[in-house]
Amino acid sequence: MTTGKRRKGGRNHHGRICVFSKGGGHKQRYRLIDFKRAGETTCVVQRLEYDPNRSAWIALIKDEKTAELSYIIAPRGIDAGDIVCSGENVQVKVHVESIKCQLLKWLLLSLETRCPSRTSPSARSSTTLNSTPGRVASSSVLLA
Repeated sequence: MTTGKRRKGGRNHHGRICVFSKGGGHKQRYRLIDFKRAGETTCVVQRLEYDPNRSAWIALIKDEKTAELSYIIAPRGIDAGDIVCSGENVQVKVHVESIKCQLLKWLLLSLETRCPSRTSPSARSSTTLNSTPGRVASSSVLLA
């Protein structure tokens, strides 16, 4: 779930200082975010955590079946004990206690979405909203 984060201290690939006044600070770990969440899963939010590597808060979730832990970007209003679901046949609800994760081709039309995928150029933060106005050849179109 976490990996070591290498610090450069203002040095380039030759090891020479090229940016002054860099360096020091507390040692940080990089938290791996599960953007895909493939398969039919139902998870419970364990806690919200501050991530020093990004501007969004992250949530630690635990899968109910496999007891596997992973991090997601925390949507606004989520709290410990809320249920997070992902999969094809998931009913989408608007209230906060149940957050859903689906592929773009399964989304309802005119539904507001947050952070649709890691490769998406829009809505990379948890507070950015998109809407799906329509589909073109079994693909969803997102509006930022």
